[in-house]
Amino acid sequence: MKKLLFVSLLATATLALADSNVPPDYRPEVARVISQQPNYVTVQRQVCQSGTATHSDQGRDTAVGAGVGAVAGTVIAGRHDKLLGAVVGGVTGAVIGNEVGRDSTTTRPVEVCHMEQETVIQGQIVTFEFHNVRFTHLFGN
Repeated sequence: MKKLLFVSLLATATLALADSNVPPDYRPEVARVISQQPNYVTVQRQVCQSGTATHSDQGRDTAVGAGVGAVAGTVIAGRHDKLLGAVVGGVTGAVIGNEVGRDSTTTRPVEVCHMEQETVIQGQIVTFEFHNVRFTHLFGN
């Protein structure tokens, strides 16, 4: 049985070789690479950084305190001392408003983003020769 299998395989291989149109001295044709270099492209990418922002209402609180103090000083002052009452009340209100405003500072997280250019390699530029004709082709992404 083994001899029969071997003989049939040998006969099949011989027939396949005899049927082939490939000459015995056949060498496949190949192209010759002349040069290759990376293909650089510039792309835009977004870069983000996290941080904090601080906001203070101290100036507003000082102004509001001065206004309220001036009005209160005018009301409290006597009939002939309204100007002096407004000045003293305004200064006192500004000092109090400034102190209140020191504690009104708030901090919150922020993210600041901007675009940056980046140069990356995208494929290869290959120059090759085939049958004495030069070709240049971009291979890759």
